[in-house]
Amino acid sequence: NISFSIVDAGQVSLKVYDISGKEIIDLVNGFYVPGTYNIKWNAVDSYGNQVSSGIYIYQLHTEKGIFSNSMILMR
Repeated sequence: NISFSIVDAGQVSLKVYDISGKEIIDLVNGFYVPGTYNIKWNAVDSYGNQVSSGIYIYQLHTEKGIFSNSMILMR
């Protein structure tokens, strides 16, 4: 689960990348109102294929800026 909070309404994008920087999936891409959100990533890529264990980076883009963090996927 990836949790984030939005202070001002606006366009939001949440993407997951592998450690080499390749985009794995675009989880969120739309207009969000202020609030706290929990997005579940089921460890699949944009084609529905399961991804392997490893380190992944998620990146949240809002009108206020960009936030990045890493996560470890263990199967």
